[in-house]
Amino acid sequence: MLMQIKPLTQEERQLAHAAAEEAVMRDIGERPQRDHYNHYATHRYPPMVTKLISGLCIALLLAAFTPSCDSTVCHWIIHLWRSCPL
Repeated sequence: MLMQIKPLTQEERQLAHAAAEEAVMRDIGERPQRDHYNHYATHRYPPMVTKLISGLCIALLLAAFTPSCDSTVCHWIIHLWRSCPL
């Protein structure tokens, strides 16, 4: 079976490559240009995820800071936290 397969010549290979490129262009269209997307930007993560992670980071920072702060600073932080409109 393998002996019956004849290899393509360089010209046949180039023609097959060009035909394949044309078939792909017909199916999916031209390659998009960067200029088409200059006005569009996506967020990497949804805003809710970003807010959640930011809140967790602040809570972790406060949890790490609280044992080492004096009572005046702790009362100020607690007052600030309770007055926050979350």
